[in-house]
Amino acid sequence: LALRVPVADGLGDLLFASSGFGKIPRLVLTASRTPDRRPMTTLLPYRTAVGPVLLGARLIGDQTVELSCSVDDGDWRHFADLRLSDEEPGDGDISFDPVLHQVPGLDQYPAVERLREPAYAEARGSRGE
Repeated sequence: LALRVPVADGLGDLLFASSGFGKIPRLVLTASRTPDRRPMTTLLPYRTAVGPVLLGARLIGDQTVELSCSVDDGDWRHFADLRLSDEEPGDGDISFDPVLHQVPGLDQYPAVERLREPAYAEARGSRGE
């Protein structure tokens, strides 16, 4: 699941991957025969003013995604619902880059940035950016 959110200086990208919601499974990629029903997390925590925060998403109903957060490995706290639509995106390629397009207040830890940057730099290069 990829989300693009408006921020003060443009757009911010958040990426979620199939995982679990338990203490350990929330940090592990998982496979499923029904991936649209698997919980998803950002896998790696963001650095925030309140401590490390992991974001989670799970489909509830046919077109609603429940967004949650976990602070410092704590319990999940629901903070928003995302309503999905069948509307097609506009023309042009869509690519997400959470390294370049960070959401203010959700900073990447230096180790996470070092881990992610080479892969996203390679992806940008393959798109001619």
